[in-house]
Amino acid sequence: MPCPEIRFLGFERKRQPGQSIRDALDNDAGRDCCRKISIDIVDRLEEYTKQGYQLLAILGGNPMSPGCAIHCQDRHLLAHSGVFMKELQDELHKRHIEIPFKGIRDSDPEMFAQDIEWVRGIFSTGA
Repeated sequence: MPCPEIRFLGFERKRQPGQSIRDALDNDAGRDCCRKISIDIVDRLEEYTKQGYQLLAILGGNPMSPGCAIHCQDRHLLAHSGVFMKELQDELHKRHIEIPFKGIRDSDPEMFAQDIEWVRGIFSTGA
């Protein structure tokens, strides 16, 4: 998936002095950019399922990412999840597509190992 921060702010992630990347992304224009990316991604996911592929999970990276962090409870993203991930989940819900979201906590070796085991589990069971 494309990086929403780079798509919206450019490779240098240019923004106003003192403005965080999250604040630069979490506004009408930034959310609109994330929504457009989400629509494109979900269009592709629908095509994959039409071809017989099974969607196993949406994986997010850095837990502090303003765009792609995933923090879940009961299969719903929490408020401090990334702007892009929340837009992506909204688009999936609009189309009645259920797919789990999982944050990959790569900043902590023990948690990262747990997350990799979770990923291995969904690949081995297919659900």
